[in-house]
Amino acid sequence: MPQGARPVVVGAGSPSPAEVFQGLQAQRRELREQMESLEERRSDLAGQLHDPMVAGADRAGIEQRISAVDARIAALDQQIASTDAEIARAAAVPGAVVESAPPPEPSFSRDDALGMTLGFSMLLLLPISIAYSRRIWRRGAAAVAALPGDLYDRLTRIEQSVESVAIEVERIGEGQRFLTRTFTEQGNARAIGAGAAQPIELKAHEAAPQHRR
Repeated sequence: MPQGARPVVVGAGSPSPAEVFQGLQAQRRELREQMESLEERRSDLAGQLHDPMVAGADRAGIEQRISAVDARIAALDQQIASTDAEIARAAAVPGAVVESAPPPEPSFSRDDALGMTLGFSMLLLLPISIAYSRRIWRRGAAAVAALPGDLYDRLTRIEQSVESVAIEVERIGEGQRFLTRTFTEQGNARAIGAGAAQPIELKAHEAAPQHRR
């Protein structure tokens, strides 16, 4: 053990190699914390020496305190070196160094978390998209229903006129088919107006008058 240092008693009886190793590590951490505290104190004292108002006995006292702090820092440095040597020897004892168990692996990887996040996002955005689409559709239907009255009447009259024209065309087609069927049944399939002109017999009173010269 370092000079002036008391042995670390962990429990009753002889400590195990692991307990001795852990005790020496705790001692080294404590010595290093004391070293940092002394170095900060010395830095403060050295800063006071740069003050031009400090002179005479005050300056001498600060210099003595700095010397005392330097002596303690040197002693702590030796203790830390001795403790490091003790830790190295304790680590060579079987069972002194106990390896910590590795941290447990997460149940799911980052890719799984990303996939779950995307899935939840889709579930949240799908109803919003459907509601927005229905809103746009309702706006379009309302715009169609809001046509002016005179324009709606014009469209109605145009539709009625188209229906009337279609009915007349159908009647004309029916008449044409009737004439065609009639000529076919009479054995005269010749179209009207086809072939040579035939003389027409006129009665006596229907004869055209002749002018005398």
